[in-house]
Amino acid sequence: MFFSGIGSLLSSRMGEKSRWVPFMGIVFLYCIYLIFLDELLKIFLPFPFPLKCIAVVILLAPLALFMGMPFPIGLQIVSDKGRNYIPWVWGVNGVASVIAPVLGSLLSVCLGFRILMGISLLLYGVAGWIIHRTTVNV
Repeated sequence: MFFSGIGSLLSSRMGEKSRWVPFMGIVFLYCIYLIFLDELLKIFLPFPFPLKCIAVVILLAPLALFMGMPFPIGLQIVSDKGRNYIPWVWGVNGVASVIAPVLGSLLSVCLGFRILMGISLLLYGVAGWIIHRTTVNV
């Protein structure tokens, strides 16, 4: 939460042309984590618990930082285009915040964790591509 809050704060300083960068950062880090995270976490198994906690915070901080950016970026885009849709954006975010954990858990059990991560990678990539296309044409 702390690092995603910092990401949210930093997103307000991003220019219009670079709004797609956090999405690609998420996709990049997800790919790196999917490939290397299992082996990296196995390295920390013999370490004491406090060191494991520090390692996890260090590993998750960059991803959390990027993941704190998409909602404020989307909110800014909606605010620029039509302020009357801001309550809808908050409503959709609230509904998604309730549905996503349950749906994610179910899909993880039914399809497997790696497939769920692949789906999320695809969705973040599509969102970044849409943001990039809308800012390029401005």
